Amino acid sequence: MPSWRASARIAAAAALCVIGPLAAAQFETRSATTLTHPACDVAAADFNKDGKQDLAIALDSQSIAVTLGNGDGTFQKPTVYQAGSSVEWLATGVLTSSGNADIVVADGSANALSIFLGNGDGTFQPPTLIRTPQDPGFVIIGDFNGDHIPDLAVADSSFISPYITILLGNGDGTFGTPINIKPPYLAYAFAAGDFDHSGTLDLAVNAYKDATSYLEILLGKGNGTFTQGEEFTFDAPVGIPAVADFRGNGELDIAVPEGGAVQVLLGNGNGTFAAPVTYTTTPIFTGTVVLADFNGDGRQDILAVGAIPGGIRSGGVSLLLGNGDGTFQAPIFFPATTQACYAAIADFNGDSKPDLAITDDGTTPQFVTLLNTGVATFSPTTPIAFPDQFIGTTSAPHSVSLTNDGTTSLSISSITATNPYGVTSTCGKDVAPGASCDLNLTFSPATQGTFAGTISITDSASTKPQVIEVSGSGTIVTLTPASLTFGPQQLGTASPPQHIQLTNTGTIPMTVNKVSVHGDNWTSFDATDNCPSSLDAGASCTITVEYKPVLGSGAQTANVYVTDSGGGSPQIATLSGTATK
Repeated sequence: MPSWRASARIAAAAALCVIGPLAAAQFETRSATTLTHPACDVAAADFNKDGKQDLAIALDSQSIAVTLGNGDGTFQKPTVYQAGSSVEWLATGVLTSSGNADIVVADGSANALSIFLGNGDGTFQPPTLIRTPQDPGFVIIGDFNGDHIPDLAVADSSFISPYITILLGNGDGTFGTPINIKPPYLAYAFAAGDFDHSGTLDLAVNAYKDATSYLEILLGKGNGTFTQGEEFTFDAPVGIPAVADFRGNGELDIAVPEGGAVQVLLGNGNGTFAAPVTYTTTPIFTGTVVLADFNGDGRQDILAVGAIPGGIRSGGVSLLLGNGDGTFQAPIFFPATTQACYAAIADFNGDSKPDLAITDDGTTPQFVTLLNTGVATFSPTTPIAFPDQFIGTTSAPHSVSLTNDGTTSLSISSITATNPYGVTSTCGKDVAPGASCDLNLTFSPATQGTFAGTISITDSASTKPQVIEVSGSGTIVTLTPASLTFGPQQLGTASPPQHIQLTNTGTIPMTVNKVSVHGDNWTSFDATDNCPSSLDAGASCTITVEYKPVLGSGAQTANVYVTDSGGGSPQIATLSGTATK
């Protein structure tokens, strides 16, 4: 059985109209929003009809989160709605004549869908339940019988009795008798599109049988039932397919995530497809794909979402720009979250460029918003994190390069920073095509604590300011030295002790909560301390570290963590040594 979690959405309708100069399509982190539980599926819609895109997020619990957009790439505090016993997937769309955006939730443990009808103000009515033959793991919204009323397609991927269920809509948020299709495989998920120009939606199904992953093509009959079409096999478990016209010829094509690659199947227009062509996304392990024209050239691009196996803060997206002929360029990687799971595509800041909201289903429950920067590209692309800085002092400058990737001059009208950050630049009022300039950022904390801020650049690349996220902590704590290196040490013996001095440089006492060792080889280092729970202003205490390797040989590392009230907690000192036999 595939080990991946179902985590991609049909993206045929996700392409946005992009205006302005062509760009390489770069994304900058705009905000990170904390969630109560890890999350995967996320969908964008305007739930309160204010012209700003909002989000619905499926949480790894019995609930969904709805967060309203502020129109600048940031979002309000999420509202949580209970949604059954095990939320697996959700879909958004307009199910009634009210024009309000609604939410459909697949409950993987209750043999049911939960229908949340929107009130049009960002709130929802209590859910109604629709029973399904087995535990649904995936759902999409589409018109499967050609009556222009939204229907539902559901994947019930039970090993005991798998089903594909079609629920034909009545136009009022209710649905007719389920059409239960029992295929000879497990159907995990699907994407919909009219592959044979019949005027009826067909399905590309992510299937599994006999220890093999398949893509099954089901051709719609126009009444909610299907005939079996082509079948494609894959060597590795695949994710959920996405559908778009990659060649601009009116024929729908399919992108399928498979391990560290994306498989592209070009449609023949009659319900059949050419053999898959492989595009690597390595080093990113691709769990899902979404599709849109990200650089405004009128060609569909592929965005692969996933993580680098074994990495730290290694999740993100690989962008494969389309050439317009069904082929794609080498991937460009943009980091985002530790365990990037899925991305919703929408214009979150009102500049008519497609942006991303990426969920994290790892140990840090959150979603991260990445804004499309157009022709103004920045290096580095990740949020800028300053080292801890003593209060009342200014950090060394941190340089960020701005490049004009467009074909005309980039006009800059202002560059500003939020307190306690500062910025100077070499950009002037215009940046020539292909030219670069530098933004020099500084951090000047006046008080203890962690500070999030932004550098905003108002330019002709967008109708809205470009934003660089910055963060840093003001502190009164010093660890001297900030690292300890131990010489070769025989297994089972202890090194001479080394010492780290912790000092409160502030004017009032601070609390020392805990001194501990963490890291891959934490058992090889022993730390003790004489630090009181309250360390007076100007006072110091000592952390004593011994290196006692007990397992393995070669280089070993760990860290001393000090949690305290001095700002920037935890304070970290690195430890290294070499174990010998």
